[in-house]
Amino acid sequence: MVSVNTWRHELDTGIDEVDLQHRMLFKRIDNLVLAIYQGNALNELKSLLDYLDYCVNEHFKAEEELMVKSEYPDYLRHEEKHIQFKSLFQDIVNQFREKGPDNYLAIRVEQ
Repeated sequence: MVSVNTWRHELDTGIDEVDLQHRMLFKRIDNLVLAIYQGNALNELKSLLDYLDYCVNEHFKAEEELMVKSEYPDYLRHEEKHIQFKSLFQDIVNQFREKGPDNYLAIRVEQ
């Protein structure tokens, strides 16, 4: 199986819990894109989108709490990236609900 979204070690934060969550998120996104391209994805996509929605919100909340607690100096910029990602993800969910799984959705998720 070809990986669409490959984890790169330069993305490691050095915090095991956060890095594990990031890797799991990458794997789920990879599974989502591959399911769309394979054309057999309707039920799997719904399940994956639900998981990703939960994962993204819980992960971002935990990560932001950790950044505040550790007085991370670039917190506001990172929080803005989370807001942008959540908005993009919601657009993808809406597109899936309106049009179902298709290659255009896969391309959008892959980016």
